[in-house]
Amino acid sequence: MKRFAVALTVVAAVAVCVGAPAPRQAAADPPARSGDGLAGKFLSVHVRQSTGPYSTMLQNASVRRLGNREFLAGEVILLPDECPKWEGALAMLPLDQIEFIYYFDDRDKLIGILKDHKAKVAAQGVGESPPPAPVYVVAPPPPPVIPGGGK
Repeated sequence: MKRFAVALTVVAAVAVCVGAPAPRQAAADPPARSGDGLAGKFLSVHVRQSTGPYSTMLQNASVRRLGNREFLAGEVILLPDECPKWEGALAMLPLDQIEFIYYFDDRDKLIGILKDHKAKVAAQGVGESPPPAPVYVVAPPPPPVIPGGGK
């Protein structure tokens, strides 16, 4: 009887070890799409967000993956009169929020076009936000009167 119990224990242990599923390897994210067509280009990228559209200028751009999301990443280009501390910072813009991209072979041409556009917008007064609407505080209505005093 003792031999039967030992044999049964060994068979059960082998069955558990052989039948146990092998640990799965984490599935790797598929590689990001190639952004080689952007190498050496200077980009004006227009992005949509819930707060409204905005644009930025990038150089040395490429498509990068972060987690399961793809981004257009590149060094920020600023106009000479803008905050120089941000020059060369890396921006990552979600590909699914990009509306359109203009790309140029010449950095000075991109900056010149943007300066002309900003001057035109400033001359027309377009893009200025109206002042916020006034906020009025209204007192809540008085509580209803219950006949008989509510008793």
